Amino acid sequence: MDDGWVRLYRKSMKSQVYQDNLTWKLWSECIMRAAFTDRFVSVRVGRGMKTIAIKRGQLIYSRNQWAKRFAQCASSIDRRIKLLEKWGNVTLEPGNQYTVVTVCEYETYNPPTVASEQPSEQPSEQQTNSKRTANEQQVNRQTERKERKEPKERKERSKERKLKKVKKGKKKHETLTTEVILGQLAFPTGWDTPEVHAALGQWLTYKAGRGEAYKQPVLTLGKMLRLKFMTSPAVFIEKLDEAIAKDWKGPGDYNKPTKGRTDDTVVVGDHRYR
Repeated sequence: MDDGWVRLYRKSMKSQVYQDNLTWKLWSECIMRAAFTDRFVSVRVGRGMKTIAIKRGQLIYSRNQWAKRFAQCASSIDRRIKLLEKWGNVTLEPGNQYTVVTVCEYETYNPPTVASEQPSEQPSEQQTNSKRTANEQQVNRQTERKERKEPKERKERSKERKLKKVKKGKKKHETLTTEVILGQLAFPTGWDTPEVHAALGQWLTYKAGRGEAYKQPVLTLGKMLRLKFMTSPAVFIEKLDEAIAKDWKGPGDYNKPTKGRTDDTVVVGDHRYR
């Protein structure tokens, strides 16, 4: 699995897959783990093992194993694999405790001639890399000499301009769309529903309209989903609707003051809600 290589194209950076880091990693994983030739693989099913045949361009996918590999929740991994199927990158054949994934147009990324080309191309590739490294080192040395010659005042002005750009730059939450935020959000079991998605989208729009967009929307919404009084998706949606209708800063239990506190403030992330 560590030998050889596959082809990637720069036009991929303009695709839907490239816009989300985790989705791009999963797509790259599919291309690199797909079988180069037809073969048999062993798969754990229950307490035993099962041998199945996979064809060229296919691989075995298990949501739990991939969740551990990428340190993500299984539902987030599964949702993105299904997106790859929807976009036409892969096809899925669900089985008992595993799924066979077929990479569409696999010949584009790993044609049969690649295997025979690799040994002959490796020396030239190494030479190219060596020349590139030498050129980069020369450029770095020239840059270092140029920087040492620069006056101290010019460096200070450069630092000040960089600081101003950082302060005037767009905040992280302004670049995240609602779809991306919901895709990264880890929902409690049974909460990942279209109704909850719609309520959260409406809530994010409401907060943005008040000029109170979250700095860390995924973290803040994750804490909000796990508040003690959010006992079910229906209650959660009701609380959000109530807060929007009454123009509140955030959802909360406003009739019963929290024990040990003089007011009925609810704390979520870096916000305090009334």
